[in-house]
Amino acid sequence: MHIRLRNISQSPIFAPVKPGQQDTNRDAGAGYTLLTIGITFALTLALFVYGGLRLDQRMGTTPLWTLVGAVVGMGLAGFWMYQRLRRFSQVGK
Repeated sequence: MHIRLRNISQSPIFAPVKPGQQDTNRDAGAGYTLLTIGITFALTLALFVYGGLRLDQRMGTTPLWTLVGAVVGMGLAGFWMYQRLRRFSQVGK
C-alpha cells in the first residue's frame, strides 16, 4: 500500500481558508502559544534556581545564590513573557 502526499494534501479536508470563513485552527494555535509561554517561563525559572542551588552547594552559602537565581530567573522570564504576551495581543488586533 502506497500513501502519496499529493493525494493527502489535495484532500477537501485541507482546503484553504477563504476570506469569508472563520479560521477554527487559530484558536488552537493561540492556546499552544500561551502554553509555550508558560512552559518557557517555568523552565527558565527552574534553571536559574537550580544554578543558584548548585552554586550554594559548591560555595557553602546555603540560601544566598538560590535566592539570587530565583530573583534573576523570575525577572528575566517575566520580562521575556511580557514581551511575548504584548506581541501576542497585538497580532490579534
